[in-house]
Amino acid sequence: MAKNTKTNPPQGKTMAAESPQSSNLPHIPIALIISMGIICCTYTLRVMDPVLIPKFLGYSIFILGLFIWLVFKGKTQDLSELFAQNALLWTSSAYILLSGIIGIYWASMLGDGLLEWGKWALGALGMWGIVAFYRKKENFRDMLCQTTSIFTLIACLFALSDTSKLLVANNLTHATSYSINSLFGHKNIFSEVLFLMLPFNLYTVFYGKKGFRVIAGISAVLSLIFMIALLSRAIWIALALSTAITGFIYLIHIFNKKENKAEQLKKIGIFMGIGIAIVATSLGLYAALSKGDAIQRQFASITNIHHSANEDRLKKWEQTWQLFEEQPLTGIGLGDWKVEILRFITKNSEVEQGKLFFQRPHNDYLWVLSETGIFAFIAYLSIFVAAIMTIFRLLKRTENVATQNWLYLLLHAVIGYLIFSTFAFPKERIEEIFFLHLIFAAILYENDLIFSVEKEKTSHFFSILTYIGIAMASLCVYVGYERFNGEIELRQFEINNKAGKFDAALKNAENAYRPMLKMDPISTPIRFFSGTLHLQMKKYPAAKEHLEAAHKLSPHHVQVMNNLAGLYFMTNKTEESRKLYEKVLLYAPKYEDALLSLAAISFNAKKTEKAFNYLCKIDTASTNPRYQQYFKSIFATMKQLVLSKITEPQLIAKVNQIFSQKIWYSQIDKRAAQAKRNFAQQTIAEAIMELLRNKEVSAEEAQVWKDKYNIKD
Repeated sequence: MAKNTKTNPPQGKTMAAESPQSSNLPHIPIALIISMGIICCTYTLRVMDPVLIPKFLGYSIFILGLFIWLVFKGKTQDLSELFAQNALLWTSSAYILLSGIIGIYWASMLGDGLLEWGKWALGALGMWGIVAFYRKKENFRDMLCQTTSIFTLIACLFALSDTSKLLVANNLTHATSYSINSLFGHKNIFSEVLFLMLPFNLYTVFYGKKGFRVIAGISAVLSLIFMIALLSRAIWIALALSTAITGFIYLIHIFNKKENKAEQLKKIGIFMGIGIAIVATSLGLYAALSKGDAIQRQFASITNIHHSANEDRLKKWEQTWQLFEEQPLTGIGLGDWKVEILRFITKNSEVEQGKLFFQRPHNDYLWVLSETGIFAFIAYLSIFVAAIMTIFRLLKRTENVATQNWLYLLLHAVIGYLIFSTFAFPKERIEEIFFLHLIFAAILYENDLIFSVEKEKTSHFFSILTYIGIAMASLCVYVGYERFNGEIELRQFEINNKAGKFDAALKNAENAYRPMLKMDPISTPIRFFSGTLHLQMKKYPAAKEHLEAAHKLSPHHVQVMNNLAGLYFMTNKTEESRKLYEKVLLYAPKYEDALLSLAAISFNAKKTEKAFNYLCKIDTASTNPRYQQYFKSIFATMKQLVLSKITEPQLIAKVNQIFSQKIWYSQIDKRAAQAKRNFAQQTIAEAIMELLRNKEVSAEEAQVWKDKYNIKD
């Protein structure tokens, strides 16, 4: 039986934010400081990605320790009550359950699947555990906002240091601004984290203690400056749209009030004016201090759907939707998007040269949909629906202005996250998942403060969930630990390989490979690295084992296919080699190594024209020594082959002139394909046209030659 009803809050609780501060509260919010310290400040260059895995591992250990402490301190009842009465925890659990069962089952790489699952699981466990840790502490909101303000300022100070280095060197451009990332590894991640921290700072500015107001004010201004100056289009759009949407809802709320409308509108006007002034100043400062016209180009890229970046992104969205259509119920498996997307042909110069691999679709909704299927996707969306519905439910219940404004700030953040998830990939980064769930924790806490119903005893099922949480955190610690150690070996492999220490590099690559880490952070199988080194050392059996394992894991990865084809060529499996090289060109038509290898295979098979066709697809400015070597041999043979077909002195002279001009003959292959001629026919045709254009031959004579050499217009 319930001791209280929701219309009569339990003893010690109020419906407002103006409750007196409890005397038994800790002065230092230890759990918040530790968790934010891990998320904001963990950074090491010992691993491939200096922030993702270190933060994942550190936060996993924190969550495990937090839940063990909660059980030790007898907080199981609080955890159970929170879970039993809040839709945010139900929907998060539904998504974690469905993505875990479905997504991990279908995942081709267990470690990558568990990592993707573990990020969200840790976020949800953190939300649940932190609220339970601070439950019935009526100044939790203040502690949360003030702690966040301090860490925002720390992050911004590191970013100011990054910026000052560029300004001193007079080298602030859009490209160099990527180094302004504070401790978050990437400027866009930093911008998105600042956006999620903003409600905590703004609340402290208006309702915090005097000292913290100053800190929060500086943090809020710097946050807005960096969000604008770092030129993240997703954040610009999210900031504009979420402010417009939340502002519209807030205006409706004000006009429904019977009093203080003018005063409230005046405050809103002042607040918006300050914000617009900061934005304008940020844009002006960036324009004055930077080189180039990056701001204009960013605005143009937002409004122009045919901008190259937008077209690439739209194409990836279309291809991601195709992946979903193939397996709509279960998805392709957590962590498998980066593998499956490689089988789609992409018209992008860097992709076509095998230099660029897409790792995510820049749209979290399509990402979730394609990897985990429709049911998990519905569960994912329901988390945000539950959060927004809870906010509106609380707004209807409370009359306290501070609480209402706090809820609107949280609403602004949730809406903004939903918006920039359409253009970015916050689900991929533990930092953004952490701060999103910190926002959810704030909502959960307010809901518990106003609506909670203490029970004599909760279901035994909810108590068991606490221990399931400990098991989940333990699994995340294991995954994080294994991947952390694996990435240390990968990083050392990279260093030793560049230094030419191939024996040491091979040992690093083999030590890096483990059940929880089969692929590096940029989507290349680890067996590719060890297989390539075995190949260089002419250890062909080991090279075959490792490269074929890499190919099985990522069958459309052009570098893997290329090196495996090279192994087949070196072990006299010429036909298998040729087929695999041709498959490389299907996905990367300008992949130079494959073109050169196919040219060599064709030339050795006495197919000189075909070999020359492959060479003509390579940029004539190539500095690849193989290109120079192959070209010299194949060019001489091809030239002789064409000249051997001609008997007319004028044509012979003109063909020699064509072959003396690299820009000319390098384009003939493309025009031959368009005209459906072979290379020799196209060369002769162009020689005839040039003679005719210069009036060195008559039209009748030119036609005779065309008929002789079977050249049709």
